[in-house]
Amino acid sequence: MDAMVQVCELQAGVTTELNLNRSATFTMFGVLYLGVCQWAIYGNLFPFICRPLQSAVSKSLVQVVMDQLVVFPFVYFPLFYTLQAWNQPAMHLADGLHKWRVNLWSDCTTAWCVWSPVQLANFSIVPVPWRAPFISGTGMLWTIYLSHTKGLLN
Repeated sequence: MDAMVQVCELQAGVTTELNLNRSATFTMFGVLYLGVCQWAIYGNLFPFICRPLQSAVSKSLVQVVMDQLVVFPFVYFPLFYTLQAWNQPAMHLADGLHKWRVNLWSDCTTAWCVWSPVQLANFSIVPVPWRAPFISGTGMLWTIYLSHTKGLLN
């Protein structure tokens, strides 16, 4: 997805060349977060935590709140920014953590607006085995947004 965004940015004159480090960052992030973390969190951890809850509505709400207030701010964005810093020769991991702290509020509010309704549907309608694929599919559009807004090093 990032390569597609970079080609569009090239055509629009936003950048002058393809950044392979940037594409590698999004690839690693995809493997680690979309592959490993989502499977562990949405397919195993959340169902385990919510097992004692009786109501499907309460289970859905608890999972959305945990996702938005714990996963996004303390797993998703720190992982993204540290991978971005790690994969750039001029940056250090501390630079990634600094970007995470500086952007935390704006990143989270944007994520909350997009993902809260998606997650509510995911946790209340989508069967457990299909949650990761559903979120991964929805995440394609989010990745395009993330690549365009956060892919360039500022």
